[in-house]
Amino acid sequence: MRSRTRAYPCLRIAGALFAAIASIGGIAERLFDLRSSVDIAVNTIAHHAVWIAGALFLLSLACWFAAALIESETTQAAPAKAMQMALPAQLK
Repeated sequence: MRSRTRAYPCLRIAGALFAAIASIGGIAERLFDLRSSVDIAVNTIAHHAVWIAGALFLLSLACWFAAALIESETTQAAPAKAMQMALPAQLK
C-alpha cells in the first residue's frame, strides 16, 4: 500500500539512509576496531521492530485514506465544474 502513495519515496530514502549508516558504522567498527554508537542505535531500534512495523502500517493506511479522499473529492468536483462551465453555453 505504501508504494502507491507520494510518501513512499521519503520512507524508502529514510530506510536506505539508515541502512547505509548502519553498514558504514559496522564496517568502521570491524576495520578499525572502534566502538561507536551506531551498534547501540541499531540494536535499540531492532528491539522496537514490532512497534516500528505497526507505525509504518498505520502510516501507510493514513496515506492511502488521504489519497483516496483527495481522489474522491476531485472526481466529485469534476462533474460539478463541468456543469458550471456548460451552463452558460446552454443559456445562449
